[in-house]
Amino acid sequence: MQKIMKHKSIFAIMAAGLLTPVLTAQEKQPNIILLFADDLGWNDISSPIATLGHGSKNHQTPNIDKLAKQSMVFTNAYTQQNSAPTRAALLTGQYANRTHVYNVFGLDRYAKGKEPGIKQEEARIVPAAQEKESLQPGTLNYARLLRDAGYNTYIFGKVHGFKINEEDDCGFTHNFECSKKVKEDKKEASNYFAFKTKDGKWIFDNPLYNQFAAPYTEDYIRKNLLPFANGNDPLTLKGTKKHFTDAIGDVVINEIANADKNKPFSMWVAFHAIHSAIVSRDDLYAKYRERTTLDNRHENFKYAALTEQLDQTVGRILAALDDPNGDGDQSDSMRDNTVVIFLSDNGGVHGGNHSNAPLKWAKGTLYEGGIRVPMMVRYPNLIKNSGVSAEPVHVIDFLPTFLDFAGVKYTHKEHKLDGESIVPLLAGKAKQLDRDAICWHFPGYMDERGIPASVINKRVDGKRYKYRYCYEYDTHELYNLTDDMGETVNLLEGNVTKSNLKIGNDLLKDLRKWIDSTQPLPIYYVDNGKQVSLPEKIKL
Repeated sequence: MQKIMKHKSIFAIMAAGLLTPVLTAQEKQPNIILLFADDLGWNDISSPIATLGHGSKNHQTPNIDKLAKQSMVFTNAYTQQNSAPTRAALLTGQYANRTHVYNVFGLDRYAKGKEPGIKQEEARIVPAAQEKESLQPGTLNYARLLRDAGYNTYIFGKVHGFKINEEDDCGFTHNFECSKKVKEDKKEASNYFAFKTKDGKWIFDNPLYNQFAAPYTEDYIRKNLLPFANGNDPLTLKGTKKHFTDAIGDVVINEIANADKNKPFSMWVAFHAIHSAIVSRDDLYAKYRERTTLDNRHENFKYAALTEQLDQTVGRILAALDDPNGDGDQSDSMRDNTVVIFLSDNGGVHGGNHSNAPLKWAKGTLYEGGIRVPMMVRYPNLIKNSGVSAEPVHVIDFLPTFLDFAGVKYTHKEHKLDGESIVPLLAGKAKQLDRDAICWHFPGYMDERGIPASVINKRVDGKRYKYRYCYEYDTHELYNLTDDMGETVNLLEGNVTKSNLKIGNDLLKDLRKWIDSTQPLPIYYVDNGKQVSLPEKIKL
């Protein structure tokens, strides 16, 4: 690790000339906590602020809702279409076209015949060979850069899209990664519970969490769960097995309490919740089993229960920032100098448990329901006026944003950044970023959802338009997202106006330039093996 020198409150970043200090003498490097839900749909939380009034009326997420009121909320926050490419993009500040991490388990996850997917035998496209399901060892990322800037860097929970091992620590000084299933219950598959060994010990699959694997005790419940009870009765849990979502909270809170006071920290808390299997604590099951649904989009009581359990753990972590050692004295509070970011890795899963309505479709697709997520940022030392920003942001923006927080100038020209810092938005110094477009490219298949497509989301005359080209069917779609966030009206169908056709062709031209400027994996037709690309013009 490169040495960091501190003199008269100025952090001199001495990374062989690669990192340049930009903090003033009065500024202090903030802590950064990234609270990262898994498969949380855009309207799965109850906050009306974070969802433009579309939040769930059945799910109760009071802690996330409170965080939203204290934050700058981004109502046009975007990810990749599923977990691995989102995580890779977040780490590197690069689109999937550069990392080539496009999907979990490769690009040949053919559909099962459900629209907009397609059966393997009917596919017209040969999926690209995704050689990189994870980032390559040594890839430059935000954790390496923050570590070199004097941070202790933590990763907790689920890791996809990159691998942490003896060969490559990915820049994390503290690794609490736990991506494997903990155990499968005989009655219900779950990656959420501790289990008992033959010698009577309670453990998780990852021994780093074992100190918190013991069954719930009354003391634990009264100290940790009762303060966040919201119509549930956690005392009924006494003696039952520990849920991993609570254990993640325990580990994070323990690390906050024991953090080096002389160094800032960055913590990526990657929850397994609310990914399947959908299994929560029994007290929350009981609450939602008896609770009459208030929202026909969210009628699954198990999913509602796990969503609120995630929310309670978020509340516990936020409370730990207020009172790190838990003694009731908040004179040691980290709240003001800690950046807290909450978002999901992608949209909710289609059918059954999740709903992204009014957004179209779900995880795995490049429609809004697959890539648009709730996101909020709290940083009291910088954000003086909480509120809502409609400016589109993307997980590629996290690396330059984190470096801005740390007071580090990025100089690695060999690693092209696609993202922009959102600090000017947070500080109230700008309403928009310099860029006017965000793009996606997906050269393969993801089960019944994703199929080969390229997308651009761009500002045109003060409104946001989205153009999507589908390689499978050679079809063009154009949506006015400002007026039609649900993508209900394709402006390139029916009586197409000259204005809309021009907008579509202009966006297609910009999308072609973006494809040419990056290095995406190719797309081939099955019938002749010919490589295909975006058309030059829209043919109606």
